[in-house]
Amino acid sequence: MDQTIKIEAHLEPSEPEVCKLTIDRTLLAEGSVSFTDPESAKGSGLAEKLFQEAKVHGVRIAGNTLTVTKHDEQDWRVTAAQIAGVIRAHLGSGEPAVSEQLLARRAPDFELMRRIRELFDSKVNPAIAQHGGFVELTDVREGNVYLRMGGGCHGCGMANVTLRHGIEAMLREQLPEIKDIYDTTDHASGTNPYFAPTS
Repeated sequence: MDQTIKIEAHLEPSEPEVCKLTIDRTLLAEGSVSFTDPESAKGSGLAEKLFQEAKVHGVRIAGNTLTVTKHDEQDWRVTAAQIAGVIRAHLGSGEPAVSEQLLARRAPDFELMRRIRELFDSKVNPAIAQHGGFVELTDVREGNVYLRMGGGCHGCGMANVTLRHGIEAMLREQLPEIKDIYDTTDHASGTNPYFAPTS
């Protein structure tokens, strides 16, 4: 294992299930790739190993950062050490973080991503900021949109209503070419929802 690979972990108090790791080298030169389960990670050796060995819940690779979502019951002190070990071992082997075959198969639509981000910045986020929430685009693949909700929207009992009747309706009105919209948020781990889910 290459101990010379420097990794810094950043935790967000508002999202205790998410850890953003900054690595001292580029993992992915352009765009980003997200994986929500081991099946979707096939073709990305690094993500596959993280699902298998660190038992993570989600992985996003972009530039020199790796954002990991864990299950709520996992202790970050243990999980972060496992993740760092997997990263060092994988990068030390000389293998790419994401294979060229997977990148070719899942080429992102950068123009559509740009337009969605503009819509989020100008209309969606100002609206849901009133409830302490925000939404971010994590990926666009073959016309499918992947997003994550945070702040007061994370774990909110009304998150699905906000998504389907607010965000999705606005996206489809402005960008009719999009296909399906997927919320990749682990709402069960939300700790400060605007509206608590009813039991």
